Amino acid sequence: MTVRYLAGGSYLDLTALYGVSVPGFYQSVWMVCEAIVDCVPITFDMRTQNLNQIANGFVRRQRKVAFRYVVGALDGMLVKIKRLSVKEFAKPVQMWCRKGYYGLNVQGMCDARRIFTFVAINCPASVHDSVAFSMSTLYQFLHLLPEPFVILADAAYKSIPLCLTPFDGRGRTEDEKNFSFFQSSLRINVECAFGALYQRWGILWRPLCASLRRNVLVIRACFALHNFTQLHNQPINVRLPRGHHSVHIDEAPYMHGEEDLQPVHVLAGDEAEEHQCVNTNMQTLHREITEELRQLGVRRPVPSLFTGV
Repeated sequence: MTVRYLAGGSYLDLTALYGVSVPGFYQSVWMVCEAIVDCVPITFDMRTQNLNQIANGFVRRQRKVAFRYVVGALDGMLVKIKRLSVKEFAKPVQMWCRKGYYGLNVQGMCDARRIFTFVAINCPASVHDSVAFSMSTLYQFLHLLPEPFVILADAAYKSIPLCLTPFDGRGRTEDEKNFSFFQSSLRINVECAFGALYQRWGILWRPLCASLRRNVLVIRACFALHNFTQLHNQPINVRLPRGHHSVHIDEAPYMHGEEDLQPVHVLAGDEAEEHQCVNTNMQTLHREITEELRQLGVRRPVPSLFTGV
């Protein structure tokens, strides 16, 4: 019953089908969602042996290997929710995003099998991806990630240590464009994982209308079930309904109000020097991989005649 509900079924149809009351139906759904989250934990194991296995998975995704120490592809997605009351969230307007709806910012990282190893749901939709990630538990322990492992991310995360992002700005050299193309081709695994998650669990096609805590619980249950189906190679046999388009698309305590929103962390003193050192290492890695791609003779496809990119 819960799985059918998460897959997009209506509570009206399901209560009639299974002969339960509406309160009894939702009580069962919340209990099962909690059990799913407890039984299928989403973890990122930083032990070297596990990191090597993840990196080998990304290596197998490449025809000619240039990105050898990738242990995750990171990105964010927005999940629609109904407008919260002032009693539940002090400033509901913070949930409003530039795409024109209320939502939650969900940060996710996956491996080469498109299984999520990290999920954070601790910020409203109006928060920038890099800020939302900086408020997550993984960010707090990112300094423990041993060298030379890195995480692939898009340009929104260029200020995050140990995140290997594409070159930004126009007027880049051909070698830099080449690097950005192959970096994005490998990072796209997380976008594919978000797409599979969104397509499989139809409850995400419409705004979630429960309380904030239960909305987070439903999202986490969807991520847990996505991992379970990916591990067991279950195919996706769901089509998007007419009028729907794919969207771009914890940990940290559930948001119960404004007091849970932490201020942006500001670097100072020795910490700022350490951050600058990490960024310098990333720049060096950019140059090394760019040069290796050039030596391998790997080039990106011919630019489009229409867009020129």
